[in-house]
Amino acid sequence: MNSSKDSITQLFGYACGITGSPQPFTVKTIRYVNNVDSVKIRNLATSDNPQEKIHGLLGLYLLGQNGFILSTIDKELIKAAKVDSIEVEVCEGCYFGLRRSFKYLLDKKNLKSFYNWYKLAGWKNLK
Repeated sequence: MNSSKDSITQLFGYACGITGSPQPFTVKTIRYVNNVDSVKIRNLATSDNPQEKIHGLLGLYLLGQNGFILSTIDKELIKAAKVDSIEVEVCEGCYFGLRRSFKYLLDKKNLKSFYNWYKLAGWKNLK
């Protein structure tokens, strides 16, 4: 089980707060994606810590959207998580500490929204 500290430092959120800035762990994941560090992303995606895992799964999705060829195992990880009811703490706007399921976060609409934000807000260029 996550400790409270892990939940806060690894909180998932991409348009949080007044400035619309992503959470620090989300920025770290974006750096992995932009540097095509598939090893670190896969390590997150297979973590026992759900807060790390959601970042890794979304990192795999972003890699795929950027043209990286995902392995069969990568695709299976994402597919299995899309029906998973495990919940993680997220921020949405100015609301911190909300709980959302993997199923919700990895819904097709939410993934598309996340990728559009990543691309249109310029995060795709962060190194």
